[in-house]
Amino acid sequence: MGGGDGAGGLHAAVRAISQAHLPVQLLVVTGRNKKLYAQLQRTRARLHVPAHIFGFVHNMPELMHASDVIITKAGPGTICEALSCELPIILSGYVPGQEEGNIDYVVHNEVGVLALDSNTLTDALRRLIKPGSPELRRWVANARELSRPASSFDIGAKILSFLPERGEPVSGRRKAHIRFNIGCLDAFSRRFVFAVYIATCQRPLQKTLWYAASRRRKISLMRCRNSRGGYRVVI
Repeated sequence: MGGGDGAGGLHAAVRAISQAHLPVQLLVVTGRNKKLYAQLQRTRARLHVPAHIFGFVHNMPELMHASDVIITKAGPGTICEALSCELPIILSGYVPGQEEGNIDYVVHNEVGVLALDSNTLTDALRRLIKPGSPELRRWVANARELSRPASSFDIGAKILSFLPERGEPVSGRRKAHIRFNIGCLDAFSRRFVFAVYIATCQRPLQKTLWYAASRRRKISLMRCRNSRGGYRVVI
């Protein structure tokens, strides 16, 4: 994975894994990179590993939960999502400066490794998919310990704490406090507050639930191993 724009050397990683003949199944997400998507679709039949090519998707949690390892650039959002899914992380690239600290976080906490070249990447993947791999078990356990899968609910509870209870009289000072706290939020968070507040008032949500469209576009992915007995890798 290389974020929404499909960056991070995806094609080179896919080619390296294919040439290594590793017993894995690839779920390749190219994001908005239509050129890369078309290129991988053309060469998919010549790969030495089974691969499914996706463009921009709205069901990354499903793809991650269906996988055993993730290969991605060091984007903070993807790292947090991978930890919530208890996925070992192989970092194949990073943006200099802003993402360098994310590498230290992953490596220091022993939930992943940095692999900037093809040999390092395939060696790391080979160690993880080795039957009974202690490294795989340790990284999964560390990811489980480090993740905060309920953090969105904690954020929602904090936001709701700024709002009055239904039917509660609100003083002028309290109104000013609410306006100040809500005003400090970005546009997305303000929309989230509005949706949650409507829900607490038991009013029709209509289209205020931002995830409704993605739920309709779900695809079914089985958690079982592929027919070759290998592991599933999202990249």
